[in-house]
Amino acid sequence: MIAAEHGFSCVIPTHRRADFLVEAVESVLRQSLLPIEVIVVSDTVDGETEEACRRLSESSAVPVQLLVYADTPGGASESRNRGARAASGEYLAFLDDDDTWGPDYLQDAAAAFESRQADVVVTWISMFRGEQLKDGPAIRDGLSPRDVVAVNAGTIGSNMVVRRSAFEAVGGFDPALRMKNDTDFFYRFLKAGHRYAVVQKRSVFQRKHESGQLTGHSGARADHTERYLEKHRADLTAADRRQLRFVIHRIRRNSSSSRPARAYHLAMSLLHYSPQQYLKDKANRNDRDFFTVPSIERD
Repeated sequence: MIAAEHGFSCVIPTHRRADFLVEAVESVLRQSLLPIEVIVVSDTVDGETEEACRRLSESSAVPVQLLVYADTPGGASESRNRGARAASGEYLAFLDDDDTWGPDYLQDAAAAFESRQADVVVTWISMFRGEQLKDGPAIRDGLSPRDVVAVNAGTIGSNMVVRRSAFEAVGGFDPALRMKNDTDFFYRFLKAGHRYAVVQKRSVFQRKHESGQLTGHSGARADHTERYLEKHRADLTAADRRQLRFVIHRIRRNSSSSRPARAYHLAMSLLHYSPQQYLKDKANRNDRDFFTVPSIERD
């Protein structure tokens, strides 16, 4: 088993979401295998975040440290990288401030590192909104870089634990990408020849909400998807580029307040529509609404 002195550092990027942050940190502090530290990284000065971290630190045997910076534009990728540089553990466990872990998340990751000799461990996801829960993406074993360059295979900012040496070798997360940064990281990770292992257990809980998520239909999401396309254009097939262009135009259509702009992006999205996208949309329609359960034990 991974020795305590070479253990896990939990890194949590945050931005003015103290209420969600407390739930995230509490799920870390309830782990059956505790990390050696929790590093919260904020890209803005926020009194509520500072107070939340102070209270958590006072009540925890695990050090809870808050790093604040405002000298760059910030974002989750930059915050994760800064937290990684400040961390002392051999393994970096990233968690977004609005998500939570089940109690055996780190224990399962440690077992996977030991048995599979992996450089990153990726765990299956459940998504929740309030008391509604549904299965999220489930990454497969044996994926190649080609399999993940155009689509997210099931990686988010909360379900990857990375060996520090591998994280540093690929240069961490790309601060220029506020969207698709997890896809970008995992693609570069596989392209560099690193190995991954999968924990086939849904012990990462991704919150769906309206408080500043870029994963909805927003102009920022379209901008950063386009930036991702340009960054990896040489590695994308024509079909890949077509699919990403479709996504970009669909987002811009849904986020625009201008009728002519919506009409233009509708026409362009139809131009880039593919049979693969049709099948994906059909599957999403069949599973669009979360099903309701009376009570959920997430932690």
